[in-house]
Amino acid sequence: MAESKTIIITGGAGFIGSHVVRLFVTQYPDYKIINLDALTYAGNLENLKDIQDLPNYIFEKANIVNADEVTALFQKYQPDGVVH
Repeated sequence: MAESKTIIITGGAGFIGSHVVRLFVTQYPDYKIINLDALTYAGNLENLKDIQDLPNYIFEKANIVNADEVTALFQKYQPDGVVH
C-alpha cells in the first residue's frame, strides 16, 4: 500500500483544474484529494460528475482570497501539498 497523502487542488472545478483533479484521484487512489473551488465563472462541478462519489475525492466550496476559509481548510485537512 502506498503512503497516503492529502493534496489540495485549487480551482479544481474549472476546465484545466478538473483534469488535474481527475488525474490525481485516479492515479493516486491512496491520496485524499481536496478540490477547493469558489465555483465562480469557470467552475462547474458537472466537469467532475464521474468522480464525485469516489472515496478519495472531497469538494470544498471556498475562495482562495478568503484567508479565514483557507486557514480553516488547512487546519481541517493538514495537506501535504497544494496544486495551484
